[in-house]
Amino acid sequence: MYLKGESNPLFRCNHAKTMMQRLKGLLGADELSLDEGLLIEPCNSVHTFGMKHGLDIIYLDKTGTVLKCINNMLPRRVSAARHAKYTLELGVGAIVHNNIKAGDKLFWRSV
Repeated sequence: MYLKGESNPLFRCNHAKTMMQRLKGLLGADELSLDEGLLIEPCNSVHTFGMKHGLDIIYLDKTGTVLKCINNMLPRRVSAARHAKYTLELGVGAIVHNNIKAGDKLFWRSV
């Protein structure tokens, strides 16, 4: 799956849709690069318990509009966003690198 801004692909992502995929998330995964991520659906809250590294977190509504961004959410933390339908977990620095902010719109497609 690719997540895109207005014209360019930004991230190569896995899509966690089943209960088991959402439960596992990125537990045990290596640190993500700036162009890797996990899109979790449905999801309006995440935690980093059991993680060895931080994550950038983006909460999206049902239309793909960014509701909230969290830069470098450290291990052993919890976060949520009211009204989020999707949560995008990214490598630390991806939000700043791609200048993503609340109100932006992200699009995705399966590959």
